[in-house]
Amino acid sequence: MALDSLQLLYKFPGAIAVYVLPDGTTVIVASGNADIEKGILMKPDCRMLAASIGKTFVDALAVALDDEGKTDLDLPISNCIEDENWFYRFPNHEDLTIRHLLTHKSGLPGHVYMPEFACKLAHRRHKKNNPFTAPDLTGFILDKKPLFDTGEGWSY
Repeated sequence: MALDSLQLLYKFPGAIAVYVLPDGTTVIVASGNADIEKGILMKPDCRMLAASIGKTFVDALAVALDDEGKTDLDLPISNCIEDENWFYRFPNHEDLTIRHLLTHKSGLPGHVYMPEFACKLAHRRHKKNNPFTAPDLTGFILDKKPLFDTGEGWSY
């Protein structure tokens, strides 16, 4: 299988690939390990962090909506979510725009690098349903200092 060959060649722990054939048949394959320490093999139904793949879809949608005049990438986000009490606890909340978020110039700290996120992930990652809600994830950066002033730096 091609995925097994790639896993051996590049030595990544494990992966899942999905493809759709011309007749509409969906094929899901898995290779490697889901948990190296416990010796658990990767299976097609294993849960994985999506990493950054969703950014591509969100970016494309935001740009399309901007092109259609349905949004403005440079308006403050507070115009859209000013009624949310938690928003005012975000670093740089006064100046944030959609463009800042899309171009990694928001100054928001990355929750995935925080020890408290790693700890909670380790305890919750095997739950059947999504162990983190949007408020859970945004909660990691509430009341934190920004990495830099909005638009004045870059952080992925």
